[in-house]
Amino acid sequence: MKKIFSLLAAVLFAGSMMAKEYTVTISPSDFPGRSYAENNVTHTSDAVASDESSIEVEWTSNQIMAQDKGATIQGQKNTGLIKNEESWGTIISITINDNQNYSYSIDAEDAGKFEIKAGTATSKASSIVIVFEQEESTTPAISAKNIDFGTAIISTDEDNYVLDTTLAVTGANLTEAIVAAGSEHVTVSGTLTAEGGALNLHIVAAPGDFSETITLTSGETVKEVVISGSVLQPVVLPGEPATMTADAATKSYAGSVNSVAGVKAGTGSADGSFVVTVPAGATVLRFFAIAWTNAAGTIALSAPEGVTLDQTELTLEADAGISGASNDYILQSHDPMDCRFDINLSGVTAETDITFASGTARRFVVWGAAYESPATAINNTADELKAFKTIENGQLVIIKNGVRYDATGAVIR
Repeated sequence: MKKIFSLLAAVLFAGSMMAKEYTVTISPSDFPGRSYAENNVTHTSDAVASDESSIEVEWTSNQIMAQDKGATIQGQKNTGLIKNEESWGTIISITINDNQNYSYSIDAEDAGKFEIKAGTATSKASSIVIVFEQEESTTPAISAKNIDFGTAIISTDEDNYVLDTTLAVTGANLTEAIVAAGSEHVTVSGTLTAEGGALNLHIVAAPGDFSETITLTSGETVKEVVISGSVLQPVVLPGEPATMTADAATKSYAGSVNSVAGVKAGTGSADGSFVVTVPAGATVLRFFAIAWTNAAGTIALSAPEGVTLDQTELTLEADAGISGASNDYILQSHDPMDCRFDINLSGVTAETDITFASGTARRFVVWGAAYESPATAINNTADELKAFKTIENGQLVIIKNGVRYDATGAVIR
């Protein structure tokens, strides 16, 4: 099962009078120089401090002038903003590698904001170094970011999603070790000193929105860290699981959606198909189906001669999140029940393959297929001693375990 979560556990710090260096590697898309760029495009770059702390820099590219089809770009500028929860201090210098034709300015009112300009088309920066100076602080502090384990976590068993992860903690000007207290569903372990350390977190989250607070304490200094996210429960349709067979020769591949087994069919350039197998006597086939991102459309269902389906073309919506590694997906914009289909079957007298094939929805995913069949196999053989036949009002009635069925196997109510 694929587990998807985002973890923000980088350490903030409080320092005495000192300078810290942050190196930001700029990709061509962030600072295009010679390349043609769109106006007002925002990018995010990672920044790593000399003490290995991590931050983010948000860039907004502004193209002042560019030749329509030439390589010349004049006056290219990028506005950089250090994204942080606490002040990083004052920028005292910026060094630009390959720095010919570059200039920079610092926003005097916002310590984390600066601007870099490229003067000619020959400029192409590879990195910059930002040096901060931080004011001396004597206030005891504990620093650790909140943890968001995601908005679409699939439960690992019937009741809970379980996550084990770590939280980095830093202490400044503390005289006592930091003591960590967990919460009802978050257990913490690990030893912290006055300078901090790493905590192990064991999180047990039930389906639904989840938010609990753990507390870090050193003497009178207290830091609260919020653990939050959302847990989804896999949805299974009623009936017995149907066999879903992927075949690479027909451009179909095994996978899952919301941790329920399924098949993805089709590629960006080729239609796909696969089969779902139901046994003799099946009267209903249920499944979930949705189209690939931005590829809403139809798919076709077909069965061998003699077997009838009450629907042979289905219109599928597209889900914004139906893409990912190894064909294992989590729905982002749809509830599973919005993707449910029930197909009535007749004439299934033997094991039958029902074919699902691309229509206008070239790429689609089907998961959680299940079938239902009435008790048509009831007879008076040795393995059905609790069933017997009788005639009521001129009609054949089969009684098994106190339930009455007509000749077709339908329950008499």
